[in-house]
Amino acid sequence: MRRSKNFLTWNSQTIMAKSTVFFKAAIYFFYAVPLIFVTYLYLVALHANQTFFTPVIREPIITIMFVIAMLNPFFAILTKVAVNDLELTFRTLSTKIGRIFSFRCRMNP
Repeated sequence: MRRSKNFLTWNSQTIMAKSTVFFKAAIYFFYAVPLIFVTYLYLVALHANQTFFTPVIREPIITIMFVIAMLNPFFAILTKVAVNDLELTFRTLSTKIGRIFSFRCRMNP
């Protein structure tokens, strides 16, 4: 009878790879939002024939949007740290789980 690989480790590796892709896309999104907002702010100021920060100073909703947009690179850094920690924890945890199951499979044929 053919020995199969540990299904639990393989399945968790697949889930980890998919979630890592999702988090990396979120990191790029967090970096892109300030650039998109600054472009929007520039176009609004250009259309209204005003200086660059005049819409931020005069309109409270744009001020709130500006603050949120400028916080996004900080969120990207936090997400990157969390992903690195998750990958490190997953590598050590999956290795330990794989060793435990492979040892138990050898004991009980």
